[in-house]
Amino acid sequence: MTLKVGVLGGATGAAELLRDVGLEPVAFATDEFERHDLAAHGVALVDATAEFFEILDHPRIHLLDMRPGPAIDTLIDSAYVTMEPGDVLVDLSGSYWADTARRWRRMRHRAIYYLDVALPAHGRPDLLAGGDPRAVQIALPALERLARGGRVLRVGTAGAAHFALQLEEVFGAAVSHARSELQQLGEAWPGEIDPALLLQVLAPRAGSRAGWVLDDALRMEAAVPLLAQAVMLEQARQLDEHETPELPPRVGGFVRHEDLD
Repeated sequence: MTLKVGVLGGATGAAELLRDVGLEPVAFATDEFERHDLAAHGVALVDATAEFFEILDHPRIHLLDMRPGPAIDTLIDSAYVTMEPGDVLVDLSGSYWADTARRWRRMRHRAIYYLDVALPAHGRPDLLAGGDPRAVQIALPALERLARGGRVLRVGTAGAAHFALQLEEVFGAAVSHARSELQQLGEAWPGEIDPALLLQVLAPRAGSRAGWVLDDALRMEAAVPLLAQAVMLEQARQLDEHETPELPPRVGGFVRHEDLD
C-alpha cells in the first residue's frame, strides 16, 4: 500500500517529488494558481486541511511546501488545529532557523511534531533533519524515499536543518569567491597557463605552500582577500596550537618569465 502524505502548498513542486519517489501526495493549495498547477500535474487535491484527518493514516505525515515568510504561520495556525497528537509536519521551506524553532514550539503545545528538512543537494547526497528524534522515526518512511538513496541524518534540534542550509549557502558563496580569486591568480601568473583547466582539476587541500600565494599576489597585482584571510587564519591556528609550519625553502624570489630571456 502506497504511503499517503498530505502536502500544504505547492511552491516548489514537492507533491510531484513525492510522487516521483513512490509516495502518494494529497495536496491543499494555498491559492488558485497553485490549485491549477497541482491539478494540471495530476495531484489529488483537498478543499480544506481538515480533510487530511480522514484521508491520511495516523500518525499523519504532512509536508509544508511554501516559501519562507509570514504566510507559513498563517497556514499553520489554520491547519494544525485539525491535526492530532503524534502527527508530523515536515517543513521544506528553508526558513530562517529561529522562525522554524518558534513554529516547533507552537506545535509542541499540541503534541504535534515539527521537523525541518534540507533535501539532498548537489555535493550533499544526504537528507538533513532538525527536530525531535521521534519525529524523524515517524516520518522515516517518507524521508528515506525523499533521500533518494542517501542517508537520513538528524543533525540537531528544531531549526538545525534550516540553519545547515544557511551554512551551506554561505559556504557556497565563499567557494564561489575563492574560485574567482583563483581564476584571477591564474590569469595574472607571468607565464603560459590555462586557468579554466586548473579550476577543473585542482582539489582543495591545506598545506604550507599557501603562504607563498600572498607574496605572489602582491607582485602580480591580483586582489585575493578571501584567500589571504584563509592563509592568515591557518597561520593563526598553527600559532595557537604551537605548530611549526614545514614551509619548503624558496631559493630565490619572485620572477617573471620575460625576465628570464
